[in-house]
Amino acid sequence: MDDDFYAAWYTQKLWGLLPGVYRTMDSPDGVTSGPLQEFITRLGGQAAALRRSFDRLWENQSIETCDDWVIPYIGDLLATRIVACLPARAQRLDVAKTIYYRRRAGTLGLIEELASDIAGHDARAVEFFRRLGRTRHNFDPPIGLVPNLSFFATPAALLAGPPPDAVIEGLSGPYSRTPAGGFADLRNAYAAGKTQTAFDEFSHTADFRAGRQSIGWQSISHLGVFVWWLYSYKVAGGTPVEHDACPGQFTFDPTGREIPLFALAQRSKEDFADNWVAPNEWELSVPISQALWKILPVALYPTSLSIAVGQGKSPPVLDVLQFAIAPESGRFRFLGAPPAAAVSVVYNFGISSNIGAGTPNAASLTIPAATISVSFGEALDPVLAALAADTTIVFSDSTTYPGPAHDPGQNITPPMNLALTASAGTRPVLRWKTPGTWTLTGNSGDLTISGLWLAGGELTLAGKWNSVTLQNCTLDPGSLDPATPGAILTAIDGVALNPVRLTITGAVGTLALNNCITGPILMTGTGNFVTLRTENCIIQSITNDPAITATAGAALFSRTTILGRVKLHELAASECIFDDVARVDNSQAGCVRFSTLALGHNLHAPYRCASVPAESGIFDSRAFGRPDYARLTAGADAFVVKAAHVEPPPSVLYGAANGAQPGAFCAENQALISRGLAAKLAEYMPANLIPVWVDADVTLPNSKAVP
Repeated sequence: MDDDFYAAWYTQKLWGLLPGVYRTMDSPDGVTSGPLQEFITRLGGQAAALRRSFDRLWENQSIETCDDWVIPYIGDLLATRIVACLPARAQRLDVAKTIYYRRRAGTLGLIEELASDIAGHDARAVEFFRRLGRTRHNFDPPIGLVPNLSFFATPAALLAGPPPDAVIEGLSGPYSRTPAGGFADLRNAYAAGKTQTAFDEFSHTADFRAGRQSIGWQSISHLGVFVWWLYSYKVAGGTPVEHDACPGQFTFDPTGREIPLFALAQRSKEDFADNWVAPNEWELSVPISQALWKILPVALYPTSLSIAVGQGKSPPVLDVLQFAIAPESGRFRFLGAPPAAAVSVVYNFGISSNIGAGTPNAASLTIPAATISVSFGEALDPVLAALAADTTIVFSDSTTYPGPAHDPGQNITPPMNLALTASAGTRPVLRWKTPGTWTLTGNSGDLTISGLWLAGGELTLAGKWNSVTLQNCTLDPGSLDPATPGAILTAIDGVALNPVRLTITGAVGTLALNNCITGPILMTGTGNFVTLRTENCIIQSITNDPAITATAGAALFSRTTILGRVKLHELAASECIFDDVARVDNSQAGCVRFSTLALGHNLHAPYRCASVPAESGIFDSRAFGRPDYARLTAGADAFVVKAAHVEPPPSVLYGAANGAQPGAFCAENQALISRGLAAKLAEYMPANLIPVWVDADVTLPNSKAVP
């Protein structure tokens, strides 16, 4: 709960009611707290708690507005089976919709809606017995009931879209699943690519194995529940990168990487409160396949991705027939001459949690009131050179800005406090096409960077900073060339995708990183910090540099994934993943708990931690830009070093304090939600049916298969 100052107010009120002689005897100097004042402080805290309870009595009568602690009590009035491991949001929904769920218990729509409500992600329920091959009988509808439409004859037909009566199982025309007992076209590339997914169109033979992830689905008693865990975040007005050798060919990604484009999660659950409708594939947070793009460009363009000429809030969108798109690699090219004006793009990228640039800010920040707005990729150096007072520079769009070089700390009248923030819903990029260093010299003030993506350069903190805060930022960790071990990957325009290092050469009081993705954090020369705090972050080194190195100060890590070596003076960590060896100078201080540690560390007395070999295969991918970046693979526990006489056995997947996975995605509570939802499905499942849990995006293209 936010501090409402009730405790301080009541403490002062009670203290003021005491005669002055007693206050003087308890604290002669008026500063030191005596036993009487300590007693009054405790009374004030209890009085504040009672006052809060009285003030919340009215709100606590409703499940929509009550405090979290009230949820089980309201649920008890309805005999709701509260699942303790579920987060408060899911428990609140469970209680609020208990009667709604019970009225529809046993129906396919209810199972699907329940999964989506509790998980907080899109879901789809599938009756696997409907996909079993069988002999037709007279009650089956004719095979020819579904029109065999072709959308590939003319561009006009392609853009016209399917007629409403042709929509079956979320797809239309020749790519629809035929009615029960029919035969799907094995020549259809899209249908073949969707086998063993929630949108499978083919018939199967019975499989009597126990259902688990991708095996044993096809059984009469099995009902599949698919959940999509990835988030899809929209970038509007981004600056594409043009190929240096092929004019007219671009990447959607503003750093010139090849990344999979995602569909926008288009459905609002409120729209289906009384009439739940199973989601179509293009309405989910899924990577757009080439087959899906060819079949349904109208459903995806311009909703999920678009290309426009010009800049601004709503530039004119180009016709879909003017270019070709490869959504799996995030490239596009113009079929004719490229437009003379600047091109901007709208696209969606996928990631496992709300971290990095382009995601909603984790919390409010204290920043200077005076603001300067920049837009349309204007040069930042003149703006920085003109600063003479505390200022907040606001980036109002998602365009790419040239990497600055000017240090405002060298101005004639340098600002003491400086903030650089992105407007809500934007993802601005500061990109250095040639290697450069941006130095920010402090003057005992505060520096705040929020929502920005720095690529290709280096950020150096010099001078003296009271605090430096990075929130929802991406300091590009760089990319390695998969074809050449140890080599840096080159972007489409020939620029090397080097890591952005955060180098400390001055004195920083508190360096705080919240919901960030960064390259190495290095302390050089006389540089130092007093405290380094990270929360919900990924810190990676792809080169020989350590991921973090410091010779002084204390590091406090919480729910952080570190890919690379760590060398610190003193460390305390909770629910973190150290992918490589972590060493500290003071190995007798600090507490490391509920974390995953690489063998060879010297951390002090780890508590309930799992040990794995350095750089083991516990992640789906270490490549920044992939949607499964830094996500634990389903078989991560196979790498855990067995520990004798330890109960419960150490685990990577369930190693956090609350039973979730540690690391940057700990706050998603995916493991807890999975277990809680399994319990709720057992309560509302149709009779004699067994739920088969399927993480729909657990395997992505080029990622590791589930064991």
